[in-house]
Amino acid sequence: MENLLRHPELYRIGADYTATYQVFPVEFSGKKYVVKKPRFLLSSLAHRYYTFQDQFFLRTRTVTTALDGLELEAQKLELLQGRGAPQLVEYRERVLVREYLEGPSFRELASDSQQQRTLDEALATLQEIHGQGITVGDAHVKNIVQTDGKAYWVDFCPADESNLSCSQAADILKFIYSTYTVTRNPALTLYVARAVHQHCTERPVQEWIKALAFHLPSTPFSLWFSNRIPLKSTLPAQIERILSS
Repeated sequence: MENLLRHPELYRIGADYTATYQVFPVEFSGKKYVVKKPRFLLSSLAHRYYTFQDQFFLRTRTVTTALDGLELEAQKLELLQGRGAPQLVEYRERVLVREYLEGPSFRELASDSQQQRTLDEALATLQEIHGQGITVGDAHVKNIVQTDGKAYWVDFCPADESNLSCSQAADILKFIYSTYTVTRNPALTLYVARAVHQHCTERPVQEWIKALAFHLPSTPFSLWFSNRIPLKSTLPAQIERILSS
C-alpha cells in the first residue's frame, strides 16, 4: 500500500473521473481501488467555486481548502465503515484510497424504472448515513453508484454541521432538485419528493425540509445552474406543496 500511496499513477487502470479532485481507478496487489487527491491550485479554485455556487442554494456548504475537504471526507468514510459509502482503505500523503464499487453511476442508468429503483435505494442509504450523524454535503444524484442492489454515495463535502438537522435537510433537498437537473424528468422528481415526504419522518429534519423548501432562491444567475430548475417551471411550487402537506 505504501507504493500505491507514493506512486498511484503507476497503478492506474483508467482515465480520470469527472471531478473537482483527481479521481481515478487503480489496481494494486490484484485488487481494484479508487484514488482521490487534490489537483493543488486547480482543485483549490474549483473547490471554492463550487462552495460559492452552493451559497445560491441553501448556504450549508462550508468554505475549506481542497486538502481540508479531502481529509474531512476520509474522516466521514472511516466513520461510516462502508454503510452507504465506499470503504476507506487508506488516507496518507494527501492521497485517499477507497474501495472500488463495481456498477453504474446514476447517469449511466438506461431506463426510468432503473432510475426510480436506484433513487429509492439512494434515499434509504442517505437516511442510513444521516442516522450515523453524518451529512453527505453534496447529495447530488451524480454522486450515486448502484452496485449489488444497493445505492452508494461516493462523494462527501464539508457542510455546516453546527445544526445537523438543517444540514441533513439540505442534503435531502439537493437530492430532490438534482434529480431534475440530471434527468429533466418532472414526474421522477415529484416521485422523489413524495418518497421524501413519506419516509423522512424524523421531526427536526422534516421541519427543516419544510422551512428550507420555502426559502430556495429563485435567482436567474447561472452560478446556481447545478441545482436550478428553470424559473418558468411550476416544479418548485409543486415540490413545496408535497413537502409541506
